[in-house]
Amino acid sequence: MAAEHGHAIVPVYLGGFWGSVFSYSGGRFFWKIPRRVPYRCRSPSAGRDGQERRAAGPPGDRRAGGAGQQPQRADVPAAGPPVPPRLPPQLLPLEGGRHDRRHLSGGRLLAGGLVLRKLLCRNVLEENEPRVGLLLPPSVGAVLVNAALALDRRVAVNLNYTLSSSVLNDCIRQCGIRRVITSRRVLERFPLKLEAETVFLEDFQPLVRPADKLRAC
Repeated sequence: MAAEHGHAIVPVYLGGFWGSVFSYSGGRFFWKIPRRVPYRCRSPSAGRDGQERRAAGPPGDRRAGGAGQQPQRADVPAAGPPVPPRLPPQLLPLEGGRHDRRHLSGGRLLAGGLVLRKLLCRNVLEENEPRVGLLLPPSVGAVLVNAALALDRRVAVNLNYTLSSSVLNDCIRQCGIRRVITSRRVLERFPLKLEAETVFLEDFQPLVRPADKLRAC
């Protein structure tokens, strides 16, 4: 009906579903054990808008090479090996591995990020505060703060502590930053004058409640 009314037909190919409980592998739907849990499927591949309508010919055309063959063409980009889904760049450290000298695993990083996210929302940040400045050296603490802000759907603006106060304040104004999370040791080493409220990372440790740890587990 879409082709008869002049609308574009966009074929979409969904790859990697064979073997899942929604496929007919094994001669049955649903009533079978999946090969793996969770079942990873390939990203969908779609044809270009309008191209398939021109290839299909006039309404009612059923010749070979028409719109019926377009889904097979759309599966060509997805013919390679399945690409595992990736986290957003801010959360890539949560995929696993170890970080820094403290051997912080991905699971511990996720738990620490959730706890710190709760502390930031409860004690510091407001709802209408999409961007938060960070003035921290490369460390476990900096990774935790970045993860906590990403989990709370905020933008972590990592500032360069080797810049001058005037340049940093210009960045703060352009990004609309109201608070900067930093460390006392950083400001002792770099006596910067920031035009924003400074929040010290060391002050959060006494604020952790047992319930915060339980929720993050």
